Amino acid sequence: MSRTVIPLFGDAGDDDEGRRMESSRSAGVVGSSALVQSPDGLDQEDAVSALVDGVVLSHRDRPGPGAGSREVLPSWARSRSAFIDAAAWQARHWMHVLAFHAVRLPLYWLRLVFRSPVGLGRVLARTWRWAIDADGGMVRASLSSSGGDADVFVRVTQQRRQVVRGRVSTTLFALTGVVVGGWVAVLWLAPSGRAAAAAAVLSLLGLAGRSVDHPVTSRAVDSEAVPKLTADLILTALGSLGIGELNKGIRGATAGAGVKFPSPIVRDGPGWRADVDLPPGVTAGDVIERRDRLASGLRRPEGCVWPEGDQDAHAGRLVLWVGDLPMRKQKPVPWPLTKTGRVNIFEPFPIGVDPRGKTVTLTLMFASMVIGALPRMGKSFFLRLLLLAALDPTVRLYIFDLKGGADMLALEPVAFRFRLGDDADDIAYLLAAVRELHADMPRRYRTLRSLPKDICPEGKITPHIAADRPLGLFPVVLALDECQRAWENPTHGGEIEALTTDLA
Repeated sequence: MSRTVIPLFGDAGDDDEGRRMESSRSAGVVGSSALVQSPDGLDQEDAVSALVDGVVLSHRDRPGPGAGSREVLPSWARSRSAFIDAAAWQARHWMHVLAFHAVRLPLYWLRLVFRSPVGLGRVLARTWRWAIDADGGMVRASLSSSGGDADVFVRVTQQRRQVVRGRVSTTLFALTGVVVGGWVAVLWLAPSGRAAAAAAVLSLLGLAGRSVDHPVTSRAVDSEAVPKLTADLILTALGSLGIGELNKGIRGATAGAGVKFPSPIVRDGPGWRADVDLPPGVTAGDVIERRDRLASGLRRPEGCVWPEGDQDAHAGRLVLWVGDLPMRKQKPVPWPLTKTGRVNIFEPFPIGVDPRGKTVTLTLMFASMVIGALPRMGKSFFLRLLLLAALDPTVRLYIFDLKGGADMLALEPVAFRFRLGDDADDIAYLLAAVRELHADMPRRYRTLRSLPKDICPEGKITPHIAADRPLGLFPVVLALDECQRAWENPTHGGEIEALTTDLA
């Protein structure tokens, strides 16, 4: 089941319904359990999309400098974190490769020793063929069998005799030098020197006797564990999706003619990014709907494969990002608020990271939302994270945990209205608080209208106006955990639902 963050668009004096936050590919609310409202908020377009898998929010990259133009610097070179990720990945890769082969050098040498007899046989066979000019003998035999010109046959025979005579002499001279050199080495070299010379000779003969089926070295990186994203691998995975038009483009007369790669496949954070132009008639959504099959074709866990469309290009542009590790196994990113400890509700607020490890933010002042998910997927945890708006001293919190748990207890000292449980008196207290907020809305409209143009030129709340406490236009955050218990209350549910909907 998918979880979606839905903006409910609430603002005093603002009705710009065209300015909406972008919804993700997994659109639709599946079961609502928490509502966060900012009655004085201003809706603005925010690069925040749906909450996927209850863990990470993803957002789209900003468009490039112009249609068809490439970025001067790649993304990994413009971002300090991306550069560190790319450099660290390369360093870890080569350090692993070096360490892997270093500890196996004795095994590699033994493999060469076992292949040295084969290598010796190959060296002797090739030396013999070269000394007797086996290729020239084949030419001479072909002339003899075809009944060619006798003069040509005689000249070829004479030339071959001269070549063989010279090569045999060279071979005998070289063989004598090898024997004499070996004898001198045995007599004059120290035992360690003789051992080193013997090891070198055996190694060279082993290299000559290598077999393609039985390589000397082992594979340092398991390609199935962390495969490098390649065009062939992507084409194979796309061909496994069962999309007819896509298969025609891949398996047509010219393989891959219908699938293009407008940009090189590059490292992007802790993974690989590929831009793919799908064949005409195939959209990125067709591939996104088959994400599980795509992950199977790429031989990667589904938590590593994140396809998305590129609205700045065309409907057939697929941006495929494949992580090295599933999201649940990635190292947690340090939360920025552990350093600052202060929140401005009018500025972007960090709420998580996307699959690439980039921080995703939400401007709390301009967001109203419903959080829905399966049980035990972190709805209350995410709501509590949003309620750290309490770190903004201008905010007034109305918190109601209708399931009566202990999730929100830490916020009780800073909440203006706070209640746990859904007993009759708890519901009555909630109703009184919602009525209070609803009755305060007309006053806020009037106050905004009365402010001078130099202070409030657009009739909208600003940080300066919110901080002016006598005006009473401070931001208010209303949070309902397990909100369905209030909306379905047989006595007051209808009124509570109507008031919260009107506030949103």
